[in-house]
Amino acid sequence: MKIIRYRLPCTAARITRSARRIRLRLQHGWPWALALTRALEILRRIPVPAA
Repeated sequence: MKIIRYRLPCTAARITRSARRIRLRLQHGWPWALALTRALEILRRIPVPAA
């Protein structure tokens, strides 16, 4: 995770909104794109705590 925290601020990406969804558009060919995508997929699987 340290590597991802280091690389995330240096990401060549745009945040876009479409159909009520927020998307992170990564630059093609960015060397850390696959690692960041996997990390975000893992985070999405974490259930939202009940209030």
